[in-house]
Amino acid sequence: METQLGILGDHGTLVVPAAMSAFIVSSTATYPFEDALYTQSPEDRILARCCPNTMPLLFSLEHDLARANMLSQFLQRNALSISDTVELHYSKSDNYWYFSHSLVGFSPNAPLTEEWLIVFIFQCVTDSADLTIGGTYWEFKMLVSLIQGANRRTSRFVAAFTSPTVCVRSKLLAFTFTLSTQAQQVRPEPIRTIVYTDEVGLFKSQEFIERENIVFKISEVFVDNTQEFVDISPQIERAMQMSRDRIPVNRNTVTVTVAPNGTITTTENVPALPPT
Repeated sequence: METQLGILGDHGTLVVPAAMSAFIVSSTATYPFEDALYTQSPEDRILARCCPNTMPLLFSLEHDLARANMLSQFLQRNALSISDTVELHYSKSDNYWYFSHSLVGFSPNAPLTEEWLIVFIFQCVTDSADLTIGGTYWEFKMLVSLIQGANRRTSRFVAAFTSPTVCVRSKLLAFTFTLSTQAQQVRPEPIRTIVYTDEVGLFKSQEFIERENIVFKISEVFVDNTQEFVDISPQIERAMQMSRDRIPVNRNTVTVTVAPNGTITTTENVPALPPT
């Protein structure tokens, strides 16, 4: 009997033969312990100097970074994925919104393992280590590192935008901007300076040469306060008990159905036994 190892990550369970390797392919979003304890509800809001409106603790960030050839090959090689819509969590200690994701797996081009570290940061600043402009502005950072043993290469993109460019009074924040990966230009035009390096070679692939623009969209997470939730845990427990009471070889299944009016029904599907 073949032994299999199931690895539970952010994107489901990857099942591989246990004898295949002691190396575990992983995909992990990381947040500091302090921020994990901090409330991350979209309904909670804070004050930010850069906008007249209060800001949520969660932003949604849309991107299409995964079409970079090197990254997409790595993801395919290891049956991993990164969503093109991620959440930017507010860090109370650092006073910015961020997403941090680590992907560890086998290199698609060499007999070694590698790690991809992807970080997005959105913050309201006066001056930062990357840009010294003066005044108050919004800053967006993208950091992608490829780590192969002692070798680490990093691609960075930093741009700053004026408050009126990002904020609209009395409206939810929804800000879209475009980076031309070949011309190294941003639209709408940022404040004077951007930082751009591509040591990894993310944007040197044919995909970005032919379609050079990468689009980022930062928006507030919509909360539907009218949505109702039905607790079906008693039915799930009943379904599990019903399944345990039957002979496993029959492969019983139990269906729990929630109707639009909230009515819950539990149906046991018992396959017919083969004729004797």
